Amino acid sequence: MASPQASNKKARNTMLRIGGPPARPFGAGRRGAPGDGAFLFGRNAKTRVNRLFTVHALIMLAVGLVSASFPEVLVYILHHNAEGFHARHEGGAARIAFVTMRVFGCFLLAQAYVLYVVRTVSDGTMRRAVVQSYFVAFFLTTIALTRAQLTEDMPVRTSNWLVISIFAVLTAAYAWYSFFERISVFELGR
Repeated sequence: MASPQASNKKARNTMLRIGGPPARPFGAGRRGAPGDGAFLFGRNAKTRVNRLFTVHALIMLAVGLVSASFPEVLVYILHHNAEGFHARHEGGAARIAFVTMRVFGCFLLAQAYVLYVVRTVSDGTMRRAVVQSYFVAFFLTTIALTRAQLTEDMPVRTSNWLVISIFAVLTAAYAWYSFFERISVFELGR
């Protein structure tokens, strides 16, 4: 029986003679490829946390800019019906809605900056706390919006359910990192 070193040497010589390593099925054995489990676990998970932070920050930046600059757009999307927003909200209520949406936009812009900077923080405990905070915030927001849609006098609109769905997806993404990832996933440079 040949020793393990001899069989490895023979395999290397065979690969060199043939012209390289044997063909593998698509994605097999490559780091982060779909069949090797690295997508859910391992070092690639650190880049996925940063990717989640980046995508979330960009969405907040876009929505924050629109909300702070043109609050009428988001108020129209969320509250418009056949009568129009102004016809239903006379006496300054429309102005209050616009100011509230503008303040919300400024808050989103600040959060986008914080989340973008947190990507570079190497402290795993801090990064995990940010993830858990967003999970709680989006979970409670999803519950509040769903309750408002189902119980209060709100028109059933596709745009409202789209907003609820977006918050539910963000809740699920942050829940995954909050409950199923190890602390080492949140630490950079290790």
